[in-house]
Order: sequence, then C-alpha cells, then structure tokens
Amino acid sequence: MPRDKRLSHHAGGASALRLLGPEINNRHTVKYNEDENISRNRTHVETAVLEREEAAYEIVDALPEEPSVLKIDIFLPENLKDAVFVGHLVTDLDSVGGAIGAASLYGGIAARASEINSETAFALERWGVDVPPRIEDVLEENPNANICL
Repeated sequence: MPRDKRLSHHAGGASALRLLGPEINNRHTVKYNEDENISRNRTHVETAVLEREEAAYEIVDALPEEPSVLKIDIFLPENLKDAVFVGHLVTDLDSVGGAIGAASLYGGIAARASEINSETAFALERWGVDVPPRIEDVLEENPNANICL
C-alpha cells in the first residue's frame, strides 16, 4: 500500500504527534486543548517515535500486501527458535506468563527459575496451562540450548 494511502487512512502515530503542538524554547510540545494554551513537553517516547518514523515505514513497506500470507518466521531471530525461555529468579505470574508466551511465540520451551507461588498456581490451573518445568531439568535434557532470560 502506498505511503500516502496509509497516511490518509490512518494518520499514523508519528503524524499525530507532529501535529499536536508547537515548538517552545526549542522543545516540541503537546497541546491539550485548542481553546486554552495548555501544553507540555513531548516525552522521550514521543520524540523517539518521531525519530524512527522512516524506519517504521520501511518495515511496513516490507510486509506482504495480503496479511493472510504473513509468516511470523521472517521477523524472528534464528537463535530464538527452540530456545529456553525463563523469567526472573523469584518466579511469579508475570515471569511464568512471559516465559510461556515467548516460548509459544518463538517456538521454544518455557521454564521456571523457582517454585511458583499460589497466585501463579491458581492462574495456570484456572486456564488449564501446565506449570513449566524447572530450568535445571530442561537444561539437563538439552545442555546446549540457547537460554533467553
């Protein structure tokens, strides 16, 4: 899809940021209300979005025209396939959920760093998800696996 057509359909995050406010004292601003003169400086994230706008268009332009043929493999680093994903040392719901999600996304193995707490046990049981094995057990079976923390 040509860039002009994309922008006319969706203003785009960077385009919207650029339109929000004037430059004051060499700082770009975000204006809250047209009727009042209330504004703030752009955040670092907003500035980074604008700085990387062209790179984002390059990624979008590289995508296939038909979304149904999109293959996730073209976006995945090769060394993440079959990797072992493990969260932080004190295993809680976000570390286990992150490991499970990453393993599913990248085609790897989820693992846990320690015993799970009651909240995590409840959530996994509630949604019928198996408790990931301990990282030590996974590495015992596959000592040469790539590990992603």
